[in-house]
Amino acid sequence: MADFELDISGIKKLYKDLEGFDEAYDRFLDGFTQEVGNRAQALTKQLTPVGVYPAESGLKGGSLRNSWKLTPVKKAGNEREITLYADASIAPYAPFVEHGHMIKKGQLFKLPDGSWRRTSKTRWWEGYHMAADSIKKVQEQFPAAYERSFARFVRGLGMTDA
Repeated sequence: MADFELDISGIKKLYKDLEGFDEAYDRFLDGFTQEVGNRAQALTKQLTPVGVYPAESGLKGGSLRNSWKLTPVKKAGNEREITLYADASIAPYAPFVEHGHMIKKGQLFKLPDGSWRRTSKTRWWEGYHMAADSIKKVQEQFPAAYERSFARFVRGLGMTDA
């Protein structure tokens, strides 16, 4: 019979490293989801048009830009969810600016240069798609951002030698 020696110190270290990993990973996912939501919100605000009104009107632009909010992160099984929305109590017209809307013949509407015009026919006014475009951009950046954040998370746990 041959003698052999089994070194299980690596297994003990792995077991120690994995203790509490589930809870730490849950906190990481919650934080990462919040970061992604914050990025989408910031980009959406940047792309949101601000109304320009004559001084004598008493109106002030920026309500729509300031209406963008995030829900708290929700956990559903192994998935996380956060929702970007325009607060309807601040800007009930947000869906029309985002998605577009019909303008009826004879209706007054404001041009991007601030002037007003009465439309000569019923037509579609294209939306700005500020939220949709921002979410698309964040989704494109998601894989690389997750990889960087996860690498930082693992290093923070001391689970790598690097």
